Amino acid sequence: MIKWQIRDVIYVDSMAGLDKVAVDLYFYVSYEKDGLYSSCFGNTPLDVKSLDLENFTNFDDITEEKALQWLFSSLGEDKNQIEFNLQKDIKEWGVAPRKIGLPSNW
Repeated sequence: MIKWQIRDVIYVDSMAGLDKVAVDLYFYVSYEKDGLYSSCFGNTPLDVKSLDLENFTNFDDITEEKALQWLFSSLGEDKNQIEFNLQKDIKEWGVAPRKIGLPSNW
């Protein structure tokens, strides 16, 4: 199963007379199948050149669903390529699931 997540939304305090404008998304995507795992992360800028004042979403009102829509729109066909590469990695390398975190003594 492929899972997309937004890790961070970068925003500026003010732009074009609007407050808290999202300008960049950091994402993480993972694919797990039959106990094997592949993942990648990245970021993509949002198109803020022509902000739609009537449909503007303030940073505090952004939902994960909305951010994912923006991400997929920004990525275009690259979304399909990323998903293909994750599936290809599992077929070629077969990496076991990994955990993420910091040592408890930090």
